[in-house]
Amino acid sequence: MARIFLSHSNRDNDEAAGLKSWLAARDFPTVFLDSDKDTGIQPGAGWEKTLYRELDRAQAVLLVVTDHWLNSKWCFAEFAQARALGKDIIPLIVGPTLEKLVGEDLQAIDLLADRQDGLERLERRLRGITQQSPDGFELGRGVAPFPGLAAFEEDQAAVFFGRDPDIRKMLERLRLRHIRGGEKLILLLGASGSGKSSLLRAGLIPRLKRDRGNWIALPPFRPGRTPRAQLVDCLLAGVGAVGLPQLAAWRDALEGDAPDAALTAVARTLRQQNAAPDANLLLPIDQAEELFTLAMAAERADFLALLSRLLDESLPFVAVATLRADHLSGLQSESALTASIDLQPLDAMPLDRIAALVRGPARLVGLRVDDGLITALTRDAERPDALPLVAVALNELHARFGPDGALTLAGYESLGARDAGISPLDAVVRERAETALGAAPATAAAAEKEEDRALRDAFVPWLVRLQEETGQFIRQAAALDRFPALARTQLERLVEARLLVRRGGRTPADPAMLEVTHEALFRVWPRLAGWLEQERDFLIARNRIEQAFHDWRKLSGGGTDSGLLSGAILDQARQGLAAHPTRFDEEESEYIRRSDAMARAEAARKRRMRRSLFAALLAALVILAVGAGTSFYLYRQQRAATARAEAALATATDTANGLVFDLVQKFKQSGLSNAIAREILQRAADLQDRLAQGNEGNIDLLHSRAAMLDERAQSLADFGDPGGAATAAEASLTILRTLAGREPDNSGFQRDLSVSLDRVADIRRRSDPAGALALYDESLGIARRLAQREPDNSEFQRNLSANLDRIADIRLRSDPAGALVLYDESLGIARRLAQREPDNSGFQRDLSVSLEKIADIRLRSDPAGALALYDESLGIRRRLAQREPDNRGFQRDLSVSLNNIADIRRRSDPAGALALYDESLGIA
Repeated sequence: MARIFLSHSNRDNDEAAGLKSWLAARDFPTVFLDSDKDTGIQPGAGWEKTLYRELDRAQAVLLVVTDHWLNSKWCFAEFAQARALGKDIIPLIVGPTLEKLVGEDLQAIDLLADRQDGLERLERRLRGITQQSPDGFELGRGVAPFPGLAAFEEDQAAVFFGRDPDIRKMLERLRLRHIRGGEKLILLLGASGSGKSSLLRAGLIPRLKRDRGNWIALPPFRPGRTPRAQLVDCLLAGVGAVGLPQLAAWRDALEGDAPDAALTAVARTLRQQNAAPDANLLLPIDQAEELFTLAMAAERADFLALLSRLLDESLPFVAVATLRADHLSGLQSESALTASIDLQPLDAMPLDRIAALVRGPARLVGLRVDDGLITALTRDAERPDALPLVAVALNELHARFGPDGALTLAGYESLGARDAGISPLDAVVRERAETALGAAPATAAAAEKEEDRALRDAFVPWLVRLQEETGQFIRQAAALDRFPALARTQLERLVEARLLVRRGGRTPADPAMLEVTHEALFRVWPRLAGWLEQERDFLIARNRIEQAFHDWRKLSGGGTDSGLLSGAILDQARQGLAAHPTRFDEEESEYIRRSDAMARAEAARKRRMRRSLFAALLAALVILAVGAGTSFYLYRQQRAATARAEAALATATDTANGLVFDLVQKFKQSGLSNAIAREILQRAADLQDRLAQGNEGNIDLLHSRAAMLDERAQSLADFGDPGGAATAAEASLTILRTLAGREPDNSGFQRDLSVSLDRVADIRRRSDPAGALALYDESLGIARRLAQREPDNSEFQRNLSANLDRIADIRLRSDPAGALVLYDESLGIARRLAQREPDNSGFQRDLSVSLEKIADIRLRSDPAGALALYDESLGIRRRLAQREPDNRGFQRDLSVSLNNIADIRRRSDPAGALALYDESLGIA
């Protein structure tokens, strides 16, 4: 029954006590009267807190209006608080007053004029308020008192207990919206299993339907994969017979770009047909997280745009949406949503309400409930997702023991296996699942395995998705025709066991859909939980394949090769399609096959190129080897003749250089394999070893040997031999130090020494960071001298810029101010080079990189300055990407810049940020 608060002056205690007695005699026992010695404010209690607490709990507030009440500041404070909370307020005029109006919009009952008639009117009003509790609804014939794992529906309002305070809060919020206006999108937030859907469907909607003059509740819907279409269906489903042409016209308008006139017409028609010209229209959106788990970005944006138009202040719509709390930030960041939001958190069901969950429905069907059962259920329900399991256990208890007239502790314990550590809550779901599937006879073992595989392929991926951000498995609905045929019998058994739910299928346009009843099933059914853990990697890959497929389909309707799968994700798609062909629909399968064909064709083209290249290389290797041998033979034979010997030595040295510089360095970027590179370098090393005999001081030969060792170091590093790479790099550095010391004015030797210092420092960086930094500093000193010596040499200037960046990168953490000085110097060089050669793509890219590095550092201290640098970098990268559209590196740089600027502008300019994100996505 309704909770009632009596607001009165303490000088009218007798009148208030008389009213309380009268209310109790008419089955309104829950009345708060502060002066009542038994149920009022007790001695020592905080009277002000008690008053406000009872006001908050009350559904109706009766004002015992006299001159004493009107003159009491505390009575007025109670009235103001009740008004702010949106309570049902009934002024009762019980004494002569100079002013009989308390609130212009409140209908007072004058007990002085005709007390009996006034009390009868009061009783009728309170009976109407009582209808807001479960006791005001009837349990329909054939409706189970304990529905089980599925959410409560509207016809189960009579047995929806335990959420009265939450229902009252929602009704009060909506009452305030009707009276005062305000935020028109109310989000009912909670974790999975908290009962959001039940509160909306069985708690809120049935009660609003009884308030017909103020509210018209439309049928609840879920967004699914096509949320805008679902919203349009909801709006038009509430409209009566207006003729098919009119409905078709409204549908076209609501699905188009100008829905305002249709929204106005639909709202006016709904009010007229319900004879409620001032009513608000409630739009109930259940499981709004499907906007993110099922709908694609474009469909989500279309839905939110229409929803925002619908919630305009000029229209009477108010929306209540249930949303998993982990998707709130995603919804708030959607630029298409312009409607103001009111958040209503829904906490997990307090354990002290378990008794109401059990005793309320039991009372309706005449069942006795053991106190021990309540205690055991409360103890077992301490997990966050336990509420749905409690519902299953109660459903099973009623099915097994309800005919005996009692729900007992013994019956509850018989559902579980405490000795094995399995509570009845977990056991009942496991048993229900395994019993539904049944045990196959021994002769059908092979068929059983095939059915298990098919059932696994039904759950993965059609009935479950993996949310990568949280690592949680979440349910999703899927059309029945997507499931493997061999699994459908088992799926039907799980539907009969109420572990899956079927909806739709009434018309060809409304296909039959299956869905897991609750995500708790993923945890407590061991067979399914094991499958999901084994398939975690596949589900991650499946998400990415699906996203890539949808992105590709947007590109010219999927008629282009751009956006096809490649690399590791293609390998996963191939394996998945080969092992589990039923896990992809036909369009996705064709997308994977097309990607595979494209990749195979590209691989074949590259193989042909490599074969041609390798043939040319091997031919050149033979020629060079013959030339090297001939030159070396002549050198040894003609050593006595100095001039001819020097010529032969020069020829042999040139041959060694050709092996290193022409065959290895020039062809390395064209697909030269590491093995062939090492073979050529070994030939060069052998030749140099023979030439070095008696010619240890030959500068050309030493330079050739240093180059060979440097290339060998790189080849060994690529081949996975860091020790060998370090040895070769150190040997090359030793030679180059000698050459640079012998000819200090030779800029080429100085430059090679700088490069070699950097190479060795790169290798030492992890094992000896201090030593590596010393080498980098030495290299920087050389680069500075070269840049000063030849200021017009672009290569030297670029090398100096790179050296500055490298040391700044290392010092950034320990000395950010010093690093910024180095970055600024590097930026100055990059600007000069870019201005000097505007068509040099390398210089332009270097400038964009320098701009981004400094912007990253300045972002916190100077966001406006950082944004200016990011914008300048973005402009450069746009030009490079347009200049070379086939350069993947330039396209990737542009995507990164777009994301950086979008991240910064996300709060101040969400629409602009979304446009940048979309552009970046198109590039990716």
